[in-house]
Amino acid sequence: MQQEKAEAYLLEMVSLLQSQGEAVISSQLEIIVRELSVRHYHEASAVLLQLLLTELTQTAADTDRYNFIRAHAFEIHQNLILSIRADISPIVYVKMVDLIAFAQLHAAGAGAFDDATYQKALGLVESAQRSLSGQGSLQGRHAAQCIHAHLLLEHTMHDEAAVFAALRAHQPAAASTPQLTFQEAVRLLSAVPGSPPHQARKLLEDTEQFANSLQLHDVEAVLLYLLSKARGKDYELRRQYTLYYQNSFDMLNCMKKAEMQLTAVERQQLAYKTILCAFLSDSIFNFGKFMQCEELHDALQAAAARHAAAPNMGWAMQWVQQCSEGEVDAFEAYFAQHRAVIEEAIVSFAFGGGARTELQAQQCEEIFASIFKKVRLMALLHLIFYTPIHKCVFTFQQIAERCRIRESDEVELLLLTAMAQGIVRGSMDGLTQTVTLSWVEPRLLGHREVRELGGAYAQLAHAHRGRARAGARSHLRGPCTAAGPDLNMHTRITK
Repeated sequence: MQQEKAEAYLLEMVSLLQSQGEAVISSQLEIIVRELSVRHYHEASAVLLQLLLTELTQTAADTDRYNFIRAHAFEIHQNLILSIRADISPIVYVKMVDLIAFAQLHAAGAGAFDDATYQKALGLVESAQRSLSGQGSLQGRHAAQCIHAHLLLEHTMHDEAAVFAALRAHQPAAASTPQLTFQEAVRLLSAVPGSPPHQARKLLEDTEQFANSLQLHDVEAVLLYLLSKARGKDYELRRQYTLYYQNSFDMLNCMKKAEMQLTAVERQQLAYKTILCAFLSDSIFNFGKFMQCEELHDALQAAAARHAAAPNMGWAMQWVQQCSEGEVDAFEAYFAQHRAVIEEAIVSFAFGGGARTELQAQQCEEIFASIFKKVRLMALLHLIFYTPIHKCVFTFQQIAERCRIRESDEVELLLLTAMAQGIVRGSMDGLTQTVTLSWVEPRLLGHREVRELGGAYAQLAHAHRGRARAGARSHLRGPCTAAGPDLNMHTRITK
């Protein structure tokens, strides 16, 4: 009976779409009707999932046409998917639930729900959790838990009034603290049992515990994808910059394996927040992984190209490229030229909106001092990269010139930081003002650097062959003690 209603609903949609000239979508719905009529649930669900992926991962910027599927997403779940969810793959069902629950978020592009949409999405996900639990699909249920946690965190992030109201109800003394920021309020609320961020974290911890109890090859890719996606939102709320940065690459990897997609806006937001976290992290000094990640790099580049559409993102692409290449002068000049935009972007991400407290103002100074130290560390890595390995003794003067450091004491501090962070290994001699480096942290190289490294190897090989021929000729005349060049040039500083 339910299936008959679902087929009748689909036929109504087909008729409506044909009248609107939506031939492609109506033809796909007709395929679903035919497959359902002969009980081919797997085939029907595959076509439906592909349709949802195509339509619900588009944003208004991607297409100007009216998105019928997004506008009727919850209705499709209610009138079609509910009637067949017991007969289709739990993993396919979870993917559909994720797409539909965030359909309006994708439509808005700004990452905000109105309360009615949020409640509707929450009800959909809770229904999915009960259904998957009843089917005995543990991985499906835990994947739905991740969607639930993501919704709770997303709503927390975009409903400041509700956060402060909840904090006043549970911790009135803390809520009355002068100049309490939204981030601090979220942190305090996360410790309150039953609050949305606390509930979300418990759901994620339960899912992680379940996933860790399985062999890695037995865990569904969509479960790992949804877990990492929700974890990213949790790290963002808690300002766990290093974890957010690392999680971004894990999420993209799991997304590919799960055959899921992000909207263009989501990709740009992910790329932008990832690079903000790289700048703000106290343990990330090398941006090679970001620069070599096509999804993030291209998304941020697209945002920079569309400067009018994303005015606060354009600076990030330029700044991260300059930092990655150790261009200290260009990095500082660009900051001076766009200081207001850069400071607002980084400080707002770190502390949220509103007036700054005296402590936050001091922390802001420390943040930018750390960022300018990062570009000098990258300059140090470039100095080492373009220096032959047999010339591994550097003077403080060389380092000061390349890293644009005025005082010798600052050179020592930079080297100590690099050694403490495991970026380089070696020994300093304060008397001779030199440093001997024996190892440099491996890093990903860009195409230009690979070509330059290849040229260096070619020159080294040519020089080695020349010395080998000279040694062979001198061997006819007597012993030769000349040492050949080190053919392992740069193997300790590159991957």
